[in-house]
Amino acid sequence: MSFSFNFAPPEESAEAPSDGFKFGFGEASAEEDPTAASATSTLPAAEMTFTAEEVKQASTRGPWTPLRVEHNGAATELLRGHVSPEALKGTNETLATVVGSTDLAPTVYEGGFKLWECAVDLCEHLAAHYRALEPDAHEGWKTLELGCGHGLPGILSLQAGASVDLADYNEEVLRELTLPNVMANAPSAIDRTRFFSGGWDSLATGAQYELILTADTLYAVEYIPALLAVICTHLKAPHGIALVAAKTYYFGVGGGTNMFVDMVNQDGRCTVEVVHKYTDGRTNVREILKLMLKS
Repeated sequence: MSFSFNFAPPEESAEAPSDGFKFGFGEASAEEDPTAASATSTLPAAEMTFTAEEVKQASTRGPWTPLRVEHNGAATELLRGHVSPEALKGTNETLATVVGSTDLAPTVYEGGFKLWECAVDLCEHLAAHYRALEPDAHEGWKTLELGCGHGLPGILSLQAGASVDLADYNEEVLRELTLPNVMANAPSAIDRTRFFSGGWDSLATGAQYELILTADTLYAVEYIPALLAVICTHLKAPHGIALVAAKTYYFGVGGGTNMFVDMVNQDGRCTVEVVHKYTDGRTNVREILKLMLKS
């Protein structure tokens, strides 16, 4: 049975809550690596399939670090794994070398093994406005997370009942990090989960989505048109929603929400609005944007 929205999108506020989650440790930042701006890759996107043994191994992998997400008294701890460069040796020596020396290497590695701060912003926003901490709140939805890495926003939607597609540039990220995180947080939902590796310019999942999520993916100017194209192509009309969490500007590389908003308005297929803004005084301003297809 097909699913369609029959309710209005939830009310959202552009005001940052005073008790919002704040990182208390040094997270990675794409603006630290000016080499990130590069030509969009044409790496073909491919759906990952995992054997029963791989799924079993992923369910016992660790160590795990908890990340607490809560809203209005409801709380959950998302478990997130860590992958060392040594773990990649023997499977992809080039990637192991790159991961050990930089957060981003154009056309080779796009930072998927890092937990970026805007992904946590997006988790909080999902909990606050999309009932992501309530069982079955997303039942019947299809959700897509682009540039998923750890996959935590997508996993929140998975826990709430959605079928979730997780897409990242590197196959190794999906195998060594995303899949284990799914198995640690939502093992019974693995049959509702698909994994796609490769470039956005060739991503074709064969699905339309009620919810599209992406965080810290606006750092490179060259990637933004392909990202916007994926969102516009895969949003389900008329009420599908895309949430884009990113910094207003990524120093050294030139991307950010300011440029993305201009591009969305010029493109003309979607409406765009700022629904949350983080100005904690310790990092660049971060925003969450909401996109919807125009009727």
